[in-house]
Amino acid sequence: MISEEKIVNWLAVKSDVNVKMFPERDELTQLRLQKLLYFIQGTYLSLYDEKLFDDEIVHADYGPLAVKAHAKYEGKRKLNSLINWEQALKDFSELNNIPKVSLVLNSVFNKYADVSTSKLVDVTHHQKPWNSVKSGEEISPKVLKEFFDSIVVQANA
Repeated sequence: MISEEKIVNWLAVKSDVNVKMFPERDELTQLRLQKLLYFIQGTYLSLYDEKLFDDEIVHADYGPLAVKAHAKYEGKRKLNSLINWEQALKDFSELNNIPKVSLVLNSVFNKYADVSTSKLVDVTHHQKPWNSVKSGEEISPKVLKEFFDSIVVQANA
């Protein structure tokens, strides 16, 4: 499994470049991070039948929430000021050189790069994994995989 911090760093770098190129797009906030981690974990589970990072994803008011990442960034809206950019660039490069990981990170990021954070919240609220559990309960990897199996296009399908 990949360190969740490395994934957050990868997302911070990718998001920073994205917002510089397209200023109208949403920055990486705590809320946006949570939605992207959910989509990344679900996609990775679907494609490779294993978790990419070791964190529980639970039902929260604003959609799926990765517990450890939420605890680390709780109360922080914009994450750019919290990132160690030297390490983030190293992690970005490292993860881009792992084909399976790079495929998922880039695919998920590119799919949602121009989707507003509020729309991401709305999308997750209409998906089975979030609706299948009560507030505070874990969305099991099995439920995530089953749902993402129905929406992820697989190369061998």
